Amino acid sequence: TQPFDFIVCDVDMPHLRGDDFAVKLRARRPKSIIILHTGNLDGIHAAGRAAADTVIPKPTDAVSILRTGTGLIRSR
Repeated sequence: TQPFDFIVCDVDMPHLRGDDFAVKLRARRPKSIIILHTGNLDGIHAAGRAAADTVIPKPTDAVSILRTGTGLIRSR
């Protein structure tokens, strides 16, 4: 497997919500940096919000996501 620096996950996805994915990933890889990306901030489950390191509202651009992820890496 390839290592990764951080994960960006949309919340509204088919088959598995991003906030549910964040909870499962946090349980398996507790040190992972998880960024949720959504257009519906009120629709995120509390457990998913707690599992994520941050939530970025849509719309946004790749540079902003990269800056956020880099900042989270540096803060660890």
